[in-house]
Amino acid sequence: MRAIISPERFADYLIAALQQATHGGCPRSELLAQKRQYVNLNALFSQLFIELVEWQQPLWLIVDDYHLITNPVIHDAMRFFLRHQPENLTLILMSRNLPQLGIANLRVREQLIELGSQQLAFTHQEARQFFDCRLAAPLESEESSRLCDDVAGWATALQLIVLSARQGASSAQHSARRLSGINASHLSDYLVEEVLDNVDLPTRHFLLKTALLRSMNDELIACVTREENGQMRLEEIERQGLFLQRMDDSGCWFSYHPLFGNFLRQRCQWELAAELPALHRAAAESWMAQGFPGEAIHHALASGDAHYAAGRAAEARLDAV
Repeated sequence: MRAIISPERFADYLIAALQQATHGGCPRSELLAQKRQYVNLNALFSQLFIELVEWQQPLWLIVDDYHLITNPVIHDAMRFFLRHQPENLTLILMSRNLPQLGIANLRVREQLIELGSQQLAFTHQEARQFFDCRLAAPLESEESSRLCDDVAGWATALQLIVLSARQGASSAQHSARRLSGINASHLSDYLVEEVLDNVDLPTRHFLLKTALLRSMNDELIACVTREENGQMRLEEIERQGLFLQRMDDSGCWFSYHPLFGNFLRQRCQWELAAELPALHRAAAESWMAQGFPGEAIHHALASGDAHYAAGRAAEARLDAV
């Protein structure tokens, strides 16, 4: 659910946080905000910057869940904030998608540090330490490393593994295997509530259909979804932080996070069951046309049409001769 917040309320929260951090060092800005005596947020922030410079001590302003903000007035004001904030202030934005703040310029000027899912993923050592601190019977090193690989180091999934082990009567190893295999209701509920229920229906169907592809490019997406500009859709999904990862430097090939992909494929079987045979046949045709007979046969078999699958296999043998 998106946050319904006015620019004025956003400014109130922001200035209140800085007032607390500076021990009352922004009284003029606070008064202007309370009485709404400013033309726009840019004017209010300009006054705020004057007071922050006078503070002369390092400050860190953290704005959490910025992805919930959709008001363009706030985005415009934050772009102004980023361009003109004083040197003693560091702004930390936490968001599930790429903020609409024109950060490309900051990246080029090396004034931006980005921490994405790959940087936040747990290493084998971190995963082992995580399990050791939370499980009564710690996992073996090999087991914790395998589970870390299964979930690609995703911290939320590791936490759900621990919860499943604590709440179940089975061993930690059994609960962890069950959850990492996407069969646990905890993870499914989390992804439904936090992801699928927060996107529109066309995007939901796009995710479900493309998840049938273990890897994908523009041609495959067009064949499976019957939509043009598949690459643009993927890039938008990537900006939204929907567990998508690039597979090559050219940016032509994508895949979903392993757990998210498994989850989407399971949901596709429930929500788009009647379309599955046609979707798999379309994927098989596209893979074959691009010269990947192994993937083509995989989808031909998944279509449930033995005659069609045999035809694709025979075609692959002919191409190999």
